[in-house]
This record gives sequence, C-alpha cells and structure tokens, in this order.
Amino acid sequence: MKTICSQPFPLGDFQLDLLLSYGYGNTDDEGAFKVAELIRRDGMYYKNNNVPYTSIDPCWIYNGSLPYYTFVNTYTTYETSFCCIKFGLNDIPSTVPTTEPTHTLSTKKSTITSPTSSFQPPLDGNGTPCSTDTSKAWLDILFVIDTSSTMGKSNLKGLAGGLATIMDTFNIAQSGDHTTRVGIITYATSVTIRYRLNDVTNLNDLVKDFFKLSSYVTSNDNGVNANNALQQAFDHFGSQKSQRIPLIVLIAAGYDGNGFQNANQTAKKIKDNGINIITVDFGLSDSTLKTELGNIASTGYSYTSDQEEVYDILPYAFTQINCFCPQNSYQLRNYSPLWNNYTNFADCYYGYKINTNPSYGNQGCDPGVLTAITSPEKFSLITDTIVPYVLKGQKKFTIGLHKFEGDLTWKWWNYDLSEYPYDYVYPEMSQTPAPNDNYGYMWNYSGFNWKLQTGNNVSLPYVCQTKACDAENICDQSPLKKI
Repeated sequence: MKTICSQPFPLGDFQLDLLLSYGYGNTDDEGAFKVAELIRRDGMYYKNNNVPYTSIDPCWIYNGSLPYYTFVNTYTTYETSFCCIKFGLNDIPSTVPTTEPTHTLSTKKSTITSPTSSFQPPLDGNGTPCSTDTSKAWLDILFVIDTSSTMGKSNLKGLAGGLATIMDTFNIAQSGDHTTRVGIITYATSVTIRYRLNDVTNLNDLVKDFFKLSSYVTSNDNGVNANNALQQAFDHFGSQKSQRIPLIVLIAAGYDGNGFQNANQTAKKIKDNGINIITVDFGLSDSTLKTELGNIASTGYSYTSDQEEVYDILPYAFTQINCFCPQNSYQLRNYSPLWNNYTNFADCYYGYKINTNPSYGNQGCDPGVLTAITSPEKFSLITDTIVPYVLKGQKKFTIGLHKFEGDLTWKWWNYDLSEYPYDYVYPEMSQTPAPNDNYGYMWNYSGFNWKLQTGNNVSLPYVCQTKACDAENICDQSPLKKI
C-alpha cells in the first residue's frame, strides 16, 4: 500500500511517528503499529533514534508481524518504508573534492586508544562507554585492498605505513581470548588472498605483508573486481571461523560498472550475516565510487582517505564494532555528523511482557538489572524498540528506580547491584511518592506522553539492561529468549 499525505512540521526539535491502526472483526484484538518515523534534532533529520537520513541511506525500513494467523498457522507479516527524497546542501555524504589531493599518512606510533576527546561518549546518562582498549580487542579483520593502477604504488606505500600504525596497538595472535587476527585480500582485475586469517602469528609478520602491497600493482591493470573481492572475503570467514568478531575493511580507489556489479547485493548478504563493513575511499574525485562505497559500508562506517585523523578514527571504529549486543536486545548508538561516525554504548536493553512483582525484577534480568532511565535518548530507544515489538504496546512497565530501605532515598542499580542516587531531574516524578511506594514504573497515559509513577510492588512487564560485549568483556553471544 502506498500513501501520499501532507503533515505540517512543528518548529524546533520533534519526533513524528505515523501509526496504522488495525482491528479484527468484532473482537477486542486491535492495536497499532508504526509505519514511519522522522526525528528532527538540532536541524538534522534522523530515524531509529540516531541514524541520519542521507542521500545514501534515505529510507526507514521495518519488517514486522501482526497477531493474526495466516492459513499456514504463522503470523501475518508486513514491510513498511518511509523515505526522504530531497536533500539540502548540508546532506552528510554530499561533499566531494573537485581535485584529487596528495595523500600524506602519519606512521608515528599512537599512544591513544581513541582519536580525540571529542569522540568520547558524553557524560550525560546515555550509558556505559564501550571499551576503546585496542590491546583487548577480539576481532577477525580482513583488509580488502584495491591494487589496481588507479590506486598506484605511491598510495599503497603510504597506506602500508598507516595500516601498520593502526594495528600496532592490537594484540596480533592466533590464540588467546583478547587477540586479533588479520587477513589481506587484494584485487584489481583478479582477486588474490595474500595473507589468510590462519596465517597470522605476530605483528612483525603482518607489518612485512603490509609493506608488500605496492609490489602487487601492475601498471596496465586498471580493473577493480570489488564484487568478487567481497565475495571471497565472505567465503574466507566461513572457512576460517573463530570466536572473534568478523570485520571487512574495503579500501578502494577505482570504479567501473563491471567490477562493482552486484557489489551492493553481496555487501547486503555479508551485513545480513552479522559482518560489518568499513570502507575507505581513495578515489576522491570519483563521485560514483563515493556513492557505491557509502552503500556498501555499514551505516556510519564510510570514510575518505583525506578525512582528518582518519587513521586515528579507524581503530576507534574497530573497537565500536567490537561493542555489540546479543540478538533480541537493543543498543543505543549516538551519531556524530561532524565525524560521520557512531559512538556506541555498552548496554543492552530487553524486556519481558509477563506481569512480575518488581522485587523479582533483578532476578529475571540476571546477569543484568532493571533498566535505569537516565536520559531522553535512552528512553526513546526503549519506547521505539522494546515497547512496540517486545512489550507489544503495553502502557506500563517497571524500571530500576527503587527506594533504598537504608535512608529511604530513590536510587538506580549498577550492574554489580551497587546503587547510585536518582537526581529527580530525569525522568521527572509526576507526583510525590506515597510513604509505602518502593518501585518506579513508566506509564504511557496519553498518545506518546509518558509519566514516571511509583507504587508498592505493582506487578507489571519490565525492562532490563545488561553489559554489552566489548573489547574488555567477552560475553555470552547467545540470542536472548523472547518471553
């Protein structure tokens, strides 16, 4: 179904959710599901809380199910999309240099674990920062590198120094929990695996292979078989599996229609299988290549070789990819338009629809705790994901706010069950708690409006949070059960 309608926007920041209501005959089985989302914040338009609408990624897309059975005894499914079609001059991926600059890459050893202080998560209650300790990372990284004549020997020599510097702070090894393996695949007209994941033994051997890159260039070979290179990278992960998190870094300078034919579909298959793709564009005068690499990359991980501090941004991006949540839980990500990059938070949110006495909530959330609602961004994530798709539109749910019996003040829990005080600022209490109130809950009292309420052991569905997997935390990656 395609619908055309007009909607005046309010001034300033807003969130617009378009809902489609449903009902079945004369039964009470009715409800609504979201078919569009548009958020304006600080002059930018977003979806999924913090993902920007851009000309490369213009659509909000969701696949879901309705509580009606088909003839094969499965839920009725639906797919909905909402797309922006016009972009102004401040569109994030729109700036392309008109001339190709000279690439100068720093090869000095970096002593920082993230690019600059501007990359650090804000201390505003959004959550637990992900570890940026590259020495603790556990990744399988495949560098897929263009060695065509378009890339050229000079760029590859500079790239070798940059990649060696990036990987210098990682623990390169074949065995061990907090270790990283690296492979190298090169492509021009043909694709060659130069260094397999199982070949990695130490940093010195890896660096030697980086500095061989320029020797792979053939002066008259300007082919760029990027699609086949991506496919071979995907197959390589399948043949040399480990407990580490897989990542492809595609570095490209040249474009032709044949070499990139079906590359978007191959990249989608790779990403659908849980493998992130980072792209680095060396063909800065080629707007078509920029668009293709933006489509191939995982959202927020498309860079250019002349981008300021790109060789500090990349190891930070690696640790952000190493910070993730198990399937069936949700993670807050904040987008930076300045860096075209994400800051992830090391908290995973999930919920249970069963009415439960809040005194048993932390046991139900174990190894996590009842969630702490300490920022609007965190609450928006919960109301955009857990409330409609896990709690199925329940109007009330228990959170981790509780009255400490020792001094009768209201507090939140840390993951180790230590406590920290509620600041009485966010979320604001809608009324003074009764003397015997001991737990807090959120109440959707009207439309999109919510209130923080308190009560005495009110049995409700509840929302949990647990620590994400990150560089320092190797955790259970099994999907959380839906109840």
